[in-house]
Amino acid sequence: MRRRAMLFRFFHATGSNGIGRPRFRHSEPWLLAFVFVLATGWLLAAAGDRTGPPQKSSAPTSGGYSIFHETMVDMTWPEVEKAAKEGAVILMMTAVIEEHGPHMSCGIDAYGGYLMCKLTRRELESRGVKALVAPPFYWGINQTSHVFPGTFTVRPETMKAMLHDMLASLKSMGFQHVFNINAHGDSLHIRTAIEAIIEAQKSLGLDVRYLMAEEDAKRSGLTGNEPFLLLHKSPPTGVESQEYLDLHAGAAETGLVAAYFPDQVNAKLARTLPPTKVTMKEIGEWVKDMKKVTPLGYLGDPAKYNAAKAKKEVEDGCRMMADAIAGFLRKENKENSR
Repeated sequence: MRRRAMLFRFFHATGSNGIGRPRFRHSEPWLLAFVFVLATGWLLAAAGDRTGPPQKSSAPTSGGYSIFHETMVDMTWPEVEKAAKEGAVILMMTAVIEEHGPHMSCGIDAYGGYLMCKLTRRELESRGVKALVAPPFYWGINQTSHVFPGTFTVRPETMKAMLHDMLASLKSMGFQHVFNINAHGDSLHIRTAIEAIIEAQKSLGLDVRYLMAEEDAKRSGLTGNEPFLLLHKSPPTGVESQEYLDLHAGAAETGLVAAYFPDQVNAKLARTLPPTKVTMKEIGEWVKDMKKVTPLGYLGDPAKYNAAKAKKEVEDGCRMMADAIAGFLRKENKENSR
């Protein structure tokens, strides 16, 4: 999609986030290129003052009672043990807690990552693939939005250590395959997750794969055969001709939250927010000083959110991720049976 291509060009030209080129402990060219592509690819693309919390919905959300719904957290230990013995795969999200404008709560990336894991799990189950969703991981890194209250960030070594221990725990339970669905586009966050995956593969002997869209791999010169990677197709976004960027808490993300977690968005306020009208020319400045460029904490046009459209896009995307995982497992089973 063109929007992703534009963002790739920006990150390729400026380094990581407009502040400086990151230094990789693993200096392979493909890893460097990958991070620049993904630095914005999983920002769920798609402000007025607020005197109180988002308006609450009296109806239950379609996203579940909490981000523990349909995850390992709600299972008993015998159920987890049985799933591991049956060869279940693990879906693990990586996300953050960060501000999402005056109209949404600070947990949106965590909700989105959890939702993608849950929907992908359902799709896998419909294909006969047993899958569990790991406890939500949301202690990631925020280099840009940390200037806003409500945003948490951790040191790279902290995030890496937490992910390693989480993966080691899954390994000790008997699980062999973990598929990472990332829901946050910060370059250092992505780089740290990748390094944790690479190290877990080496030290734990665990097969961990980072799910990545085919078009992102193509632009970064990756083949899809890299040991940390699993490619998947992605649905069209329909924003190819869009002049202004919609990257953070804009129409796409607001629509997704309105569709699945309506109690996390103040819909009335969202409809009153003016578009930020930030183009690719200003994106570098936004990354350097987010609060200066977008003082209300969103980048895009939340007033134009379309919940039905966002719902279809995320469901189509999760279906495609499930296709990729199921295909990978079939291929592996076939090779192992020879």
